[in-house]
Amino acid sequence: MIRLRVLTASTGACTHISLHPNEFTYSTIQSRLAAVLPVNDQIILIGPPYKVPKDSLLRNNETISALRLGDEEDELIQNGRHSLEPAERTGSKRIFLFSKRALANNAPEPPDCVLDPAPGPLPMPTQSDIPPPPPSPSDVVETPLRNALELYVRQLMLDVAKGRVYADGADLRLAACRKCLSEMVAIAHALRAAVSNLSDHRAGAVRQRTQFSSDFVDAASFYMG
Repeated sequence: MIRLRVLTASTGACTHISLHPNEFTYSTIQSRLAAVLPVNDQIILIGPPYKVPKDSLLRNNETISALRLGDEEDELIQNGRHSLEPAERTGSKRIFLFSKRALANNAPEPPDCVLDPAPGPLPMPTQSDIPPPPPSPSDVVETPLRNALELYVRQLMLDVAKGRVYADGADLRLAACRKCLSEMVAIAHALRAAVSNLSDHRAGAVRQRTQFSSDFVDAASFYMG
């Protein structure tokens, strides 16, 4: 099976799809992504160079290896072990999913980014959540010092429980921040992909215009000749 990661340009979210090598075609990828965007709303680019993929390109072993390299780089970014700058010279490739509707002039505003867990006070354990200290042997005489020590131990256990809650909450928020950063990197990649693709189309249009102008001048000179 060939496992692909497709990055949604507008959100940076990642969609995983698995395909048999015989299914590794542009139309199949489109159909698998229909749950994310309707097929008629999709623009899929692969690169660099960023172009609409052809089946011959998708089935090329070098392309598959380059996509795997891109996956590895993005995983390192999410784990904080790689530069956040999009890598353009490593030979890696990525697949991006764009929405035609999102690129239109009347496109809706993108949704606000909300990190989970939401900011706010973390739930704190109460005294009832802390197990009581073990009962003292019957031959031990209760004293003010012993009572004070038991209260101290109970408070210490409560503080340890609070610390664990803070640590767990911090881990969750750190993971959410890393995920957000990786999505921002994906959006930055997608912007470069879109600009590169548009630049290629512009260069092609300029070449056609230049050739047309040259042919027009030659034809005008011939007929007016």
